[in-house]
Amino acid sequence: MRSGNEHILAVGDEGEGFLRTIWEVAGTTAISLLTAVSRLDRHTALREFEMAFGVGDNAPLSQWADAAAAVHRVRPVTRVIAMYDQFLVIAAHVAQALGIEGPDSEIVRVTHHKAAYRAWLDEAGVQPFPSKPVACATEVVRFADKHGWPVVVKPAYGTGGSGITVVTSADATEAAFDHARCADAEVLVETYQDGPTYDVQTFSENGEHLVIAIAREYNYRTHPVIRGIALPAVLDPADRKAIEDHVAAVLTSLGHRDGPTDCDLVLTPSGPVVIETHLRMGGDRITDLVRDALGVDIKRAYAAQLLGKRVLPRLRTRLEQAQDSRKASAMWFASPGVDGTLVEVHGLDTLSEHPQVDDFQLRVHPGDRVTPVSRAAHRVLAFKVDDTDAEAAVRTAEQLAGRIRFVVAVAPHQSGGTSPK
Repeated sequence: MRSGNEHILAVGDEGEGFLRTIWEVAGTTAISLLTAVSRLDRHTALREFEMAFGVGDNAPLSQWADAAAAVHRVRPVTRVIAMYDQFLVIAAHVAQALGIEGPDSEIVRVTHHKAAYRAWLDEAGVQPFPSKPVACATEVVRFADKHGWPVVVKPAYGTGGSGITVVTSADATEAAFDHARCADAEVLVETYQDGPTYDVQTFSENGEHLVIAIAREYNYRTHPVIRGIALPAVLDPADRKAIEDHVAAVLTSLGHRDGPTDCDLVLTPSGPVVIETHLRMGGDRITDLVRDALGVDIKRAYAAQLLGKRVLPRLRTRLEQAQDSRKASAMWFASPGVDGTLVEVHGLDTLSEHPQVDDFQLRVHPGDRVTPVSRAAHRVLAFKVDDTDAEAAVRTAEQLAGRIRFVVAVAPHQSGGTSPK
């Protein structure tokens, strides 16, 4: 048992090792884990937790709250946290039920429901643009005929790019609507925001917002899932300021006060538009990119803030020191792009032997099913490249990705043989 005064209840998964970071900052902090039963075996350090509870995968919110109350009775919980979108709603409910600090339930509700998020920003006068819930593909066509093609069809709830399709013609609306319905019963259509996409990592303290890093995103075309991300993004100073000011305005309108946020943004000809706001640190190892390129450790900053320390002045100083840095990093992804069974992968030695590749991760094995990328989970290979600037890192990453060859036994409805990709 750890002897500190803090007892944090972590809901869901560890979040790329974040809980270990808390122990690195303050080893006496007690942390208990509350997660789904099916996820317990993902945690390699169960013995280090004060308590660990597993709840049924489809358990209602009331059961999560009951389990949290049981933990609270044994040792009072001082704060509830969650590292992933799908657990933030649960964490907010638990914190409210226990009457302790945790994710704000109203902000979580708004940011998790895309229609509510659009309506909130529209009513606040921060970011109005056409968006509408639809009940069928015909309504998608009507919306597009009124506002112009292309449009984006997406589920009202969803993470990791699941269920999202960029639609350029009426012929594709039925498939796009069905794809979104597979992710959520409620479907939304909105105007397509044309321009380069960016991932903005921000840290807030007492309602003050500091942009830590702006990364350039490179997405697949039809389903806008990230295939690569690089930082620091190469931006005109005026564009950078416009992005920083707009993100701060969005976070202020939402009432966000403390901790990291991850905003997906498009820089359109008329200015920046935030597509989504996540009340957490960014995924796809972007915190590692920020640390290596800018020398800012978002995980440690958040851990320190959770433990009552003021961190924004130090973060601002570190960013000023990093302005002349000649470091950049890119995270890149690859996938076979077909439906079938993976036979083998060629070219991994190119990654392991390359001096600029920090590390790589192959997420599948021979015999595993692979599919075309329509959500983040379908990406099967990830690797990190370091360079002197972001554009150079992207060029290197694209060249290396082009040398990877996947051999796939293609599903019968596509072809009858084995296909290298």
